[in-house]
Formats: sequence, C-alpha cells, structure tokens
Amino acid sequence: MNAPGWPGADAAGSALTPLHRAYFVMVGLFAMWVGVWGTFIPSRVALALPWQVPALHSRVIGAMYLSGLLLMLACLLRRHACQVAVGLRMAVVWTGMLLLASLLHLQEFDANNPRVWFWFFAYVLFPLWGTWLAWRDRASAQPPVDSPAPTWVSAIFMVQGGLFIALAALLFLAPQTMTQVWPWKASVLLLQIYAGPCLSIGIGSWLLTRPRYADEIATSAASMASFVLLVLLASLLHRGLFQAGSLSAAAWFTALPLAGAGFLLALASRWRAGGNAR
Repeated sequence: MNAPGWPGADAAGSALTPLHRAYFVMVGLFAMWVGVWGTFIPSRVALALPWQVPALHSRVIGAMYLSGLLLMLACLLRRHACQVAVGLRMAVVWTGMLLLASLLHLQEFDANNPRVWFWFFAYVLFPLWGTWLAWRDRASAQPPVDSPAPTWVSAIFMVQGGLFIALAALLFLAPQTMTQVWPWKASVLLLQIYAGPCLSIGIGSWLLTRPRYADEIATSAASMASFVLLVLLASLLHRGLFQAGSLSAAAWFTALPLAGAGFLLALASRWRAGGNAR
C-alpha cells in the first residue's frame, strides 16, 4: 500500500519484489535496534554498537539510524520499484560509507566482540544487496510526474545537497582538520562515520531535483528532516559540551534549524500536492 496523500500512488512500473521488501525490513530492523539504544539509552549503546561512545555521539548516531528506519518504512509503503529509487540509493551510499569508514579503522574493533562480526556482516551485505537491486531496476519504467515540484523546492534540495556533500567530503577526506573545528570533541573514526549520512542526504537531495523523482520527495524528505532535527535535539540536550560563543557552535545551531525547516517545507509541499491530486 501507499501512504495516503503521497504522490505517485498509482504510478506504472515494476512492482516491488519480496527481495526489495526483505531489504527494507532487514535494514530497517537493524536501524531500529541501534537507533533505540543510541537515542534513548546512550549509556548502554555498546549493546548495539561494536564500541562505547559518549552520550552526545550516541544520540547523533541514534538520529542517523532512526532516520534510516523512517526511510525504510516509507519505502515499504510504496508499491513500485521506480518509487523507491532515491531511497534505495541513499541506503546504499549510507551503508557503503559506513563500511569504508570501518575498514579504515580496523584497529578500533575487537575481534573477540561478536557485535563486530555482525557489524561487518551487515555493512558488507547491505551495500552489495542494495547496489544489486538498484542495478537490476535501472531500466524500470518511470512513473509519470503527478505534479512537478515547484522551483523553490528543487532549489532547496540543490543548495542543501551541495552543502551536505561538501561537509561529507571534509569529514571523510580531512578528518584530522575537522576535529579541530568540530563544535564538540570527536574522534577521526566518528567524523568519518558521520560522513556517511551527510553524503547520503546530499546525493539524495540532488537526485530529488530531477523531475523524474518528484514523486519521491515525500518518501525521502521526511527521513532527511528527521535526521537533522533529531541531531538538533541531541545537541540541545548536551549543549553544555559546546563552547559558548564559539563560531562553530553558532554555525551548528544556526545551520541545523535552517536545514530541518527546508526539508519540512519540501515535505509539506509534496504532501499538499498529493492531497490535491486525490
């Protein structure tokens, strides 16, 4: 079934297969497991992660995974492969980047910890599985655009996508430098892990500027908004870790609300468009 009021409910194209649904369920369950521990019980996050991290980092990681869970649920509500193309590609980028970051820091993982083996099993399986699904579906019929996204919506995704991609590049390629300017204390490993969701959101945003993906905005924008706003909430809960009056803290607490508002406006626009189309 499709979420009511979301565009593209009756679009033509190949139907989602059991392999699609199994992928979204498995990635979603893993995201829920880590997201719940990381967000709500940060002191016990090592039950879900291969290592313990401080509470603020735990909640930022929890935000990553809860927003990923929302994306997987939104994809499950769709009926056709062409309606989840952006969400699937976002998941591939996200999980693939986590694998790369992990491989760069193998010394941080204890081979005697069974969670380490599950971590690497998941982050080898998920990007390979998702890549295969995306490749297999590349020629699927594209749905008609029920109502093209307004220019201002495309502009939001273009600008914010570029900013997220730039941030991801800095986090992954220059993590030592970023540790000096990050608004709170962070390790190289954690900053390179954060590059994953940033790159995923950036690429997803740029894909959503293309008319052929206009119907997918509602599916993906909710996940993007939830990530930004949950990170903002975690930052407010631990604002004592931020240096008062610092430029990086001011930029952080300015950029997050603006990014969240942009994604929510885009989501509201597409939801309204879907309601008008009914």
